[in-house]
Amino acid sequence: MEEIIERIKNNRLAQIALVAVILVIIFSFYILSKISTSRKKPKLPCYNEKIKILSPFPDEKFYEIKKIFTSYCINIEIIKKPIEYIRENLLKEIAEGKIPDLVYIDNDFIIKNKGIFKGYEGTKIKKENFPETSVIFSDNKLINYPVSFDTLVMFSNEKYLNILGIINPPNTFSELISIVKTAKNNPFLKNVIPIALGTSNNIDNFYEIFLTIHKNLDPSSYKNVEAFYKTFDFYTQFANKLSDLYSWDSSFSNSLEEFGKGNVLFAFGFYSDISRIQEINNRLKFRITEFPKFANFNQTNYLKIYSFAVPLQGKYKFAWKVLEILDDNYE
Repeated sequence: MEEIIERIKNNRLAQIALVAVILVIIFSFYILSKISTSRKKPKLPCYNEKIKILSPFPDEKFYEIKKIFTSYCINIEIIKKPIEYIRENLLKEIAEGKIPDLVYIDNDFIIKNKGIFKGYEGTKIKKENFPETSVIFSDNKLINYPVSFDTLVMFSNEKYLNILGIINPPNTFSELISIVKTAKNNPFLKNVIPIALGTSNNIDNFYEIFLTIHKNLDPSSYKNVEAFYKTFDFYTQFANKLSDLYSWDSSFSNSLEEFGKGNVLFAFGFYSDISRIQEINNRLKFRITEFPKFANFNQTNYLKIYSFAVPLQGKYKFAWKVLEILDDNYE
């Protein structure tokens, strides 16, 4: 052995040959490992299908999802409609045969219209992966796939805050009421509506706003009838012409529309309403803050849950397969 090593040391050709042999061995191991890895990697099925998604979001919002589905030979067609349009027209369009394979809609709509959706019959999607309050069942079958959550916020016109010298919008209703009174007496805000609140017919998201105020105004007794009257009096004072907080009238357009036009100092809505306001006036500068409290501690907010649901009359088997793929690729 020592003799062989000595010869290699003194022979240039032998050294080159040895290096070449070592490189061949290393390269061979590399190729074998690649082949082994490629064998272990499962081949994705190719469905060669098209899926129609009815959603308020534009095509570019689905860019990452589309890349995933391309691997499965699934083509996604986005039908973009405002969420209000979907709520008001989905039943009608399904009856006319315009049936999406998946629809993005709030859970309240799904609960009220369970009969038009097809429940999940598979086992891959686990209900335990979602908050308990976000999943809906019909005949013990999951009928929604939760994807996003929305809460109430307060919108404040930045221009009017500056006129009043207010750096930060109010955190509590007591602060809010004080600012409303100040705004009503400010000569530079003579034609400005201090707050969009107090009626039901022209307040966007009236039910959710009223319910949240009711739950927080007196948390210990909100279930009592007296508490309801207390909430009603508090809420309607902003539309009562005899009140020193009178700001809003039933003759006005909807609250978010008036805010978007720059006519209102404070308005309430869901965080997702930002896009609606910007569509009305993309030059409007406004602040977005938490829904006001009745005390300086955390209180209840209205949680609106949005889900994908599968219409019963569409390609429901394949639509749920698509949601399984989505579930595999996203937390």
